[in-house]
Amino acid sequence: MTTIAFDGKVLAADGQLTCGSNICNLNTQKLFVCPPDEEWWITGERIVVFGVSGDITGQLALLETVRLRPGYKGLTQSSQLPAKMDFTFLMLLASGKAIVGGKREDDVSLWWSEATPPLATGSGYEYALGAMKMGANAVRAVEIASECDIYTGGEISTYELRR
Repeated sequence: MTTIAFDGKVLAADGQLTCGSNICNLNTQKLFVCPPDEEWWITGERIVVFGVSGDITGQLALLETVRLRPGYKGLTQSSQLPAKMDFTFLMLLASGKAIVGGKREDDVSLWWSEATPPLATGSGYEYALGAMKMGANAVRAVEIASECDIYTGGEISTYELRR
């Protein structure tokens, strides 16, 4: 899985890619920053960055779904993805809002909600959230999660929120 944490200033994610019971990579991209030549949207609001935990196919499908293109509005309440994908995400919007959401394997619909930091998702979210509640920043929270969760580890990538 993964651990992604947001402390209100920094979004952090581990880099471990797990394939079954094997660690396949320790520097996998899990944070996606919207490039200047693209627009990413969720229910009429612009996405700045998001992190995804879970199925890698879910990462790719979510990335494709949020992209704005002619005749398409990005991610909306009516958006659907194929079943068999199971993932969660944390998004930071241009408005300053944070969104948590995901998709369950047995459903085609996505769910999401605005939330207040500290926030965490993925297999190590409980460790990361507990660490942030005790004063750790997002990076340290992911480090702590990697010490406890066998599906979290590797390089930590970050995105610092600019206000």
